[in-house]
Amino acid sequence: MYDMLNKVLIIDDSEPLHQNYKMTLRRYKCETITALKREEGLEKLAEHPDVNLILVDMNMSLSRLSGLEFIKKVREQEAYADIPIVIVTTRGKDYAEEALAFATANLIKPFTSSEVHRLIETLFPQTVSA
Repeated sequence: MYDMLNKVLIIDDSEPLHQNYKMTLRRYKCETITALKREEGLEKLAEHPDVNLILVDMNMSLSRLSGLEFIKKVREQEAYADIPIVIVTTRGKDYAEEALAFATANLIKPFTSSEVHRLIETLFPQTVSA
């Protein structure tokens, strides 16, 4: 049914959201790696260079690194330059526009599992069963 396993790095300061992502991504047989801070996300990416997708919350007060700085650091590294990055934003925040120049897509909180499903099916059409 599935010919590959995708590895998704989730960077969000909400553990309940990590669980929601995991449950939603299980449908696609995605392995999830989680980080509570963007700095930890960079460390996890170095430990798992075969990540196929990064979901990063742009509004995390505990991170010293801004969401835009995180994305630029990932894009600067040739090994990670082509990994799709989905920014997770809150409606009405002005940082999303600049970050979208470096990102692949945007999820706006609050979002539904159906929105995550559509996103994964767009980014990884080979994971959808025939």
